[in-house]
Amino acid sequence: MDLYPSEGEVDFARVLTRRVNVLAFVTARRQTLLDAGLYDTRFPVGEDFELWLRILKRGGRIAYHHEPMVRYLRRRGSQTAQILISMQKLLPVYEKIRDTYSLATEERQLLQREMTLLQANLAREQGRLAVLAGDFSLARQSWGKAWRPLGEYRLLAVWLSRWVAPGRVQQVLKNLLKTDAQ
Repeated sequence: MDLYPSEGEVDFARVLTRRVNVLAFVTARRQTLLDAGLYDTRFPVGEDFELWLRILKRGGRIAYHHEPMVRYLRRRGSQTAQILISMQKLLPVYEKIRDTYSLATEERQLLQREMTLLQANLAREQGRLAVLAGDFSLARQSWGKAWRPLGEYRLLAVWLSRWVAPGRVQQVLKNLLKTDAQ
């Protein structure tokens, strides 16, 4: 709950938009998991997320409580610690939901919004990594895609600053991101 807080009822829309987070550490009825078809092993990331959504779409119920039941150690180099790779691998999960689930209009709109936000966050992360690698052209291009969906006007300001003082902005960005990475 500290890392992934949840509030309110567990339903398809709240899980899809991550207002309610269901982690991989669950106690579940075996038959519920079997009826839903278990994990889709094509997905190395998000297979649990997709399974919970499938269970909810089938009328299943999910509950949570605020007491910790497990301790999760996130270590360097693990799949979930690699943010960029995790985001890239989550896109096909959203595409499966879009292409195979029977979604109401509101659910389809929420899914499209989540896909747009994921792609924008992916572009923001690509921009951050590009700055650290010294590829400011790629950083500007990536942040140009990210600022509007994320509503992050700081990214817009950096993106627009390429015409004002590109060399100085590059140096400031590199110093800021090096500090953040440490």
